Amino acid sequence: MPTPTASHESKPAASPLLAATECRYLVDPPLAGERNMAVDETLLDAAIAQGTATLRFYQWREPTLSLGYFQTYDERHEHLASRDCAVVRRTTGGGAIVHDRELTYSFAAPLANQSRLNHSDLVSIFHYAASEALALQGASAGPLCCDETPAAEANAAFLCFQRRERGDVVSRTATPGDHAPGDPPSLPDGEVPPHRQPKLLGSAQRRRQGAILQHGSLLLAQSAAAPELPGLRETSGREIDVPRLIEDWSRILAARLGLRLVAATLGDDEMATAEQLATTKFASSAWLRRR
Repeated sequence: MPTPTASHESKPAASPLLAATECRYLVDPPLAGERNMAVDETLLDAAIAQGTATLRFYQWREPTLSLGYFQTYDERHEHLASRDCAVVRRTTGGGAIVHDRELTYSFAAPLANQSRLNHSDLVSIFHYAASEALALQGASAGPLCCDETPAAEANAAFLCFQRRERGDVVSRTATPGDHAPGDPPSLPDGEVPPHRQPKLLGSAQRRRQGAILQHGSLLLAQSAAAPELPGLRETSGREIDVPRLIEDWSRILAARLGLRLVAATLGDDEMATAEQLATTKFASSAWLRRR
């Protein structure tokens, strides 16, 4: 598990957004989709009941399609490339995500009593921190930016990474075949117009009883189950060192949010709760096909 660096050891100033200054730091092995969703919900429960903040990084045991809370199950049949993937439903909204060659994070925390946290505030903190961490590996701030203008069709596509939300991390770098007739001639070499900049990182939130759960996915490379989506490997030409990325990303986040990270694992009670949620909720047909 990557360990927070010494710069996290001094007591940080309290964040105006969060009712916590200490944050558990988890890096989990790849798990099944229903277990990943159950752990995230368990972390939200801990934020509500105990005021515990947790930052978690994880991957997936097999290629898995996660549906947004409001999507219908039948929509998944429209995406043929992912038809053989396992399927789960998230508690957060947004479009479907193919979890394969990517890194997922989640963050659960109690909100400060006077916090007027907008949806974009915490998303922007996480996304700019990711861009900075990627720049340390040569995926520089040039090709990566936080998009400020969602496309008109932002919420129409089935896949999350074909949608646009304010603050999504996108690549300005062209991949082979990206340039099309009609592109503005004034664009710098290798740059594509905003409406065709590949999305690399997107996040979603759920708030409940004074706490927040935010999770998001960073596309590391193109997946055979979503061949229309290039990842960092295709847009930057680089293989990302994932343990280093996790360490750098978490270090930058801790500084931005005023948190002291403490390496941890789930407690026994939390593990039991997550197992129960995985079985009775996230693996159930009633939850998966609720829409």
